[in-house]
Amino acid sequence: MLSTIETLNAPFEVVFKHLGSLKDGEEVFNTKEVAEWSGAQEKYILTEFPGYTKLTAKTQTMQEYEDYMKNAFHRAFEKIKELAESE
Repeated sequence: MLSTIETLNAPFEVVFKHLGSLKDGEEVFNTKEVAEWSGAQEKYILTEFPGYTKLTAKTQTMQEYEDYMKNAFHRAFEKIKELAESE
């Protein structure tokens, strides 16, 4: 996936805008598949609370990929939590 950082409020927020994909090492922008999701965003937000920090992700995705994305984010957040809490 080829994306650009649309918003950066380091270290609290980053928003990626998806623009295209890579196929066989080449950038691809003008296909039907890319047109279906081009412009979609992924947003990551860190919110500080006393004693902990909450990571929130919001993503725009096609309905057919919702379950896949939910599972992928759940696994990724578990790993991030594990790494953040390890000493």
